[in-house]
Amino acid sequence: MSQWPPTTMAEAVRAKIMAQPSARMLVEPFRSEVFVVPDLFRKDRLWLQCVGLACIMHSITSRVAVFDHLEAFAASASAASLLPLRDLGDLPAMERLSGALALHAWQVWKICAVVAILVVAACREALRSPRLAAHATPLEALQTVLQLLGDVLLLPLYVFARPESPELGFQRTERNLQLLKQCPSLSEFKQTPWLRNANVAFTALMITDIAFAERFCKFVRRELVPTPDGGAIALDWWEDRPDVSSLKRVLFVGSTFTGDAVTTATREVCRHFSARGWRVVVYVRRGCGRTMPNRQPPAAHARPFCPADFSDFELAVDHVARTCAGLPICGLGLSAGGGQLRAYLNSLGEQSKIAAGVIVDAPTSRGTMYSLDRRLPLIAKALVVAARDALSCCNGSVPARRVSEVEGGAVDEVLPGGFVQFARDEMAPRHGFAPTDAGVAKYLQHSEPVDSSHCARPTLELASLNDQLISPEEVRQLQTFWRRSPHVITAVTANGTHLIRWYGNGRPRCWVSRVAAEFLEAALGAGAGDVDISAVGGK
Repeated sequence: MSQWPPTTMAEAVRAKIMAQPSARMLVEPFRSEVFVVPDLFRKDRLWLQCVGLACIMHSITSRVAVFDHLEAFAASASAASLLPLRDLGDLPAMERLSGALALHAWQVWKICAVVAILVVAACREALRSPRLAAHATPLEALQTVLQLLGDVLLLPLYVFARPESPELGFQRTERNLQLLKQCPSLSEFKQTPWLRNANVAFTALMITDIAFAERFCKFVRRELVPTPDGGAIALDWWEDRPDVSSLKRVLFVGSTFTGDAVTTATREVCRHFSARGWRVVVYVRRGCGRTMPNRQPPAAHARPFCPADFSDFELAVDHVARTCAGLPICGLGLSAGGGQLRAYLNSLGEQSKIAAGVIVDAPTSRGTMYSLDRRLPLIAKALVVAARDALSCCNGSVPARRVSEVEGGAVDEVLPGGFVQFARDEMAPRHGFAPTDAGVAKYLQHSEPVDSSHCARPTLELASLNDQLISPEEVRQLQTFWRRSPHVITAVTANGTHLIRWYGNGRPRCWVSRVAAEFLEAALGAGAGDVDISAVGGK
């Protein structure tokens, strides 16, 4: 009887198969045949590659090596598939194949069990509420991947799922009830199914910012407003219609962290309100604007970029009020711009020149910065890169003092390249504070929100438990703002993410713009009782 080919793989195959009595009985009649094990990476072995991937996941999760079993399974299955299918002896071809696969049937069930466990874990991560928003540890990173996998698996369910009802918080005054009655979009929200995952949605937002921003620059007329210290803030007037100068309502938009008028979240608001007959202007902070940077003049004593600069925000509102004298002005703040709008409304109270406001995903405290470094270090570092670019556009800023030049100040270990390190070592010194933990704490004090009990204008706070950048604990804190003022209404959704509330199963549309327009238009119509709207445009 002829011998098997003297190759290492063939000997391994023979040893694995012949170790089983049933396999010996199956293979002995065909030992004269040449036995060749095919390459695992052949196109017709795609199913075997999937089995191998499942085994890898099993080995990682259970710490049990299954590759030896996989090798035997692959060898027997490959051998059975290459045995001649012509009638050899009394054993039919299908019985040969079934016998070979039956040798390791338990492997198939084991792999199926592992896959089932992964599917269940992925679905569980996708359906938990509030969702995990962290990737700092290996376990959190694995859970984030499982969450993404679960969202893919559950996509058909998301398509046919019912809309959610946002959690509303408000004092039951007659005016609040009237406002909500005129805001039907606040009654339900359904996130675009394929953007249910926060990481996917945030990635889509970044892609649209990079790919499509420049084509909208033609609709922006930039006005530079000098500041008392020699710097300049920018006002981007959105002009995509010929009759813009005749419009009778003004929307003042506080831009995103370092954004301008053409970032996706901001331009969606501009386009929506402009189509509804609003004149829209976007406030751009010093040095900010990725597509249209607001570069600062070389003034020796000008303050640099600061995302929480209240005086510049007030200067911008006053300038718009003079430019649009006699017209009602409403405000809409996005992220950091929302924090500035909140500070403006709560600080000025009855003196506010903004008749009503909508605040979207604004941080509630300086703890957001520390939380972001701890939970999402990669996103924190990416945002710091944008902030550093804005800071570099402030040419006249005072150079930062080095940490080593400060004596007697405590400096704790923080995330390298993170928000806290950036604020401590670069932002605080440029604003006159020591680059220490105590110094950065003093610098951040002015970004703490003013108590909403001073708010005297209709204000809608929009937030999401799936925000990512703002933790669910901070969102729950935001939900208490309405208790301190009868003018504040809070609306919190379980879905959506930071600055992204896109609805529709097909092309996504901006739910925030729709809700904000309904609320502000209702506020202008219902405010005659205790707010003189005609005088808010101010002198």
